[in-house]
Amino acid sequence: LSSAGVILCAGPFALCAAMYLSSPTPERFLVWNCRYLLDGAGGQSHDFQLWVLGMFRSMAAAVPMLACEGFAAAQYEVCTGSAIPAVPRTARYSVQPWAPRSPGRIVLLRSRVWGRLPGLYIRTVLDLLRSDMDSTLSLESPGDDSGWYTYSDLARYTAAVLLPNDATMYAFAEAYAMALPIALPALKMLYRLHRSVPFGFMVHDFARLPGAAGVQTVEPFWDAQKPNVTNFMTWMQQTDFYTWPGAVQFDSFSHLLVWGADTSSHERQSQEMAMWHRQQCERAEAQFRALW
Repeated sequence: LSSAGVILCAGPFALCAAMYLSSPTPERFLVWNCRYLLDGAGGQSHDFQLWVLGMFRSMAAAVPMLACEGFAAAQYEVCTGSAIPAVPRTARYSVQPWAPRSPGRIVLLRSRVWGRLPGLYIRTVLDLLRSDMDSTLSLESPGDDSGWYTYSDLARYTAAVLLPNDATMYAFAEAYAMALPIALPALKMLYRLHRSVPFGFMVHDFARLPGAAGVQTVEPFWDAQKPNVTNFMTWMQQTDFYTWPGAVQFDSFSHLLVWGADTSSHERQSQEMAMWHRQQCERAEAQFRALW
């Protein structure tokens, strides 16, 4: 670390705090959090979580503290009372232009959800509905064969379906970088899906600094195993999933299958996503340049 020009930690924040405390050159430290605020500290005591939050607030006075999306920035402010800017992820490493090879092939993201029992149940429902609708769509997941897809593999698909099991996922930004048409459940459907077929939402109860400013009507974290539609809607609607334009939100599985077969709309969607990604790249570059 002593020879690094810049030390960038993208989370979890608890790891960034530990690295900062042990860094021989903290003045070259940069935090760009793309995870839950207290990931890595959830198994610790409430007092320890409060100490970590206090550490984040003191770090913000000494080093650049950034979030990778509006959700993470809002959560930080509610928990600590301090505001930090959101610099969007651009996933330039995944820029493999969308070039569909086989019409009707839809890739299912995220594979770890679709390959487990709840995801397999949802796929069974989709298969039955495809049969009833005489749909020729092929719904495929990386876990169906080798278990790993390259970005070139993904770019060959007609489109993608993303089932969020977290409030922040790199797969979403990567799809935009590729201009790969993508669909995800509308917020109300996502909540109903998770309540009826729990597929594992990676959200946990955490601490909050006493007197921290922010949203007063909801908590900054919600327990995914408990029905709390207000917290779910409040925070999920601030995520990239539901603030970035271009992604289609389906409110039923039949809606999803109709969209999957409409290849003419995919081209328009891809163009809108590509334009948004270019704007995000320009914005992120300007924000990072302003740091130094």
